[in-house]
Amino acid sequence: MELKDLNLLKTGTESKYQKSFSFADIRLPQQFRELITQFDNDRITYNEFSFVVQRTSEGRIVAPNQWLYIAALYSSYYKELLAYKEGLYNYLLPKYDNKKGALEEPIKACINNSENAKALLKDYPDGQNKEFLIRFLSDYKWWGGAKTIDRSDFCASAILSSAGLVNAAQGYVADICKFLAKNSEAESILLTASNLEEDFNFANVDFKISNRINNNYLAAIKTKPFLILGGFSGTGKSQKVKELAFLTCPNDDEMNKKLGNTENTPGNYCLVSVRPNWHDSTDLLGYYSSINDKYIVTDFVRFLVKAMQYKDIPFFVCLDEMNLAPVEEYFAEFLSVLESRKKVGDEILTDPLLSADWFNKEYKEYNIFDDLGLKRIGREQSKGENRQAGLLGVVDEEPFDRMDIVESLQKNGLCLPQNVVVIGTVNMDDTTNSFSRKVIDRAMTFETIVEEFGDDYYNMQDTMTYGSSKKGDWMWILPDEVRANEALEHASDLLDDGQKKEVTDFINEVNTCLKGSPFQIAYRILNETILYYRATKIVNQGEAELNKVFDDILMQKVLPRIEGDYDKTYKPLAALKTKAETKGWTKSKEKIDFMLDRFSKDDQGGFTSFWN
Repeated sequence: MELKDLNLLKTGTESKYQKSFSFADIRLPQQFRELITQFDNDRITYNEFSFVVQRTSEGRIVAPNQWLYIAALYSSYYKELLAYKEGLYNYLLPKYDNKKGALEEPIKACINNSENAKALLKDYPDGQNKEFLIRFLSDYKWWGGAKTIDRSDFCASAILSSAGLVNAAQGYVADICKFLAKNSEAESILLTASNLEEDFNFANVDFKISNRINNNYLAAIKTKPFLILGGFSGTGKSQKVKELAFLTCPNDDEMNKKLGNTENTPGNYCLVSVRPNWHDSTDLLGYYSSINDKYIVTDFVRFLVKAMQYKDIPFFVCLDEMNLAPVEEYFAEFLSVLESRKKVGDEILTDPLLSADWFNKEYKEYNIFDDLGLKRIGREQSKGENRQAGLLGVVDEEPFDRMDIVESLQKNGLCLPQNVVVIGTVNMDDTTNSFSRKVIDRAMTFETIVEEFGDDYYNMQDTMTYGSSKKGDWMWILPDEVRANEALEHASDLLDDGQKKEVTDFINEVNTCLKGSPFQIAYRILNETILYYRATKIVNQGEAELNKVFDDILMQKVLPRIEGDYDKTYKPLAALKTKAETKGWTKSKEKIDFMLDRFSKDDQGGFTSFWN
């Protein structure tokens, strides 16, 4: 049996628990109440928001219904803990005359000692399972353990610690996990009722996306919520953004209505068409009209406020033909705010794109929150929708149904929501503007290239369809770390000492190649190299090779910065080519050859850049 990565399963479960679990009063499905009348030998009676367990030996437990949902959420983690112990004991017991007590000391000797763990498993077949079991024995922090594996209750402490349940009575949650692990129907009822998915090892998610979206895009999004897709016209750049929105947008009847989904456009998608005359941020962020005494709100701003209302759904902005105008002029505020991101608790916060002053200002016969699309209590439509329908002509006074968002805007201004991803599409030709390194540095860059067409073109699936997602399904693709040092603190096993040296050596070697040029790289790319490696591991279910990540970082972060004439670019490109050949960075080597071939071989003249 193939073991799953316990650390990924644990952290994925914790993320779902922290971000999506509600501690409000909750009812149990009638189907569950009828199916489960006792836990093993303990009789159960149900109240509206709680249940009572009459234990055969330890008296009575009165518990909130949340315990059952928490147990259902952690059931997969519990079952995998048992699978690890079973795999370990199946191997060790025959070596110790099938005496479980004899394993106590050898198991304790492996704690914080990987060499002892390797010695204990020296004859175990090589492979991923062996590596996982060595970590299981030696690194309790990796899987969340507190009590030694030989104890019968070792699972309970791990679950209670992960869920933040500390008192003795709440230990019964672990007992419920044990019960649900043997009752898959009851577990499924609870998971379905709470919209909490069971599997957090990303295998099912990867299956969904493998034929629709390149995993490198997802890893880049999880690294940073700003991508640039370049390439000549017609390569499907804008379509990629819309595909992501379709794939991640919930489309049940309730969410279709709330989000405004249509057959052509999902409600978590916003197309912003850049115009050549954009020279400041007013076309993107709006402006105050002193003549009308109102703030002119743009669709982009409304979309950000809409995203604030659905924090468990990814929202995608397609900034189409973003370099038709000088990006540094109209996009300056966004680029600065992007770099202000900071993780506080489980949230990533930013400086405001729009000052709180605009949301506290007293306007005459105008309410900015109506214009932002917020709905009044008791009304199914927003003020703007009513006005378009000719149903309302004056400013209402009823409170808004999302006063939390009103208060947030008045206190903090309009910040960049954590669930918003901005993807710019660019054509690099004589009609467009080039990018400064300031823009490239802040983005994850891709070039879309169409390979030779074949018969498979006629069998391509329709990607502009909904992916049957539920709220919360796709939150894992969004950034949840900003600083690499914090990510390493939160996952101490992300990079070992040797891998850390490989990363710094990579940056130093690239800078040696770029020495004397204006293209040298610094802390930002070092930080994003580590975050991109982490994201790649998550997207690819725990599999990632540093050398392939280095190749990707060169393609996304380094080579797009290099452009200019022969004297400026030839020497660093030639040095990078030699390094790429030595290291096996095949994609980068091919792109560097393309960039060098642009120079005239006769007079060593010409101009080169990353873009086709």
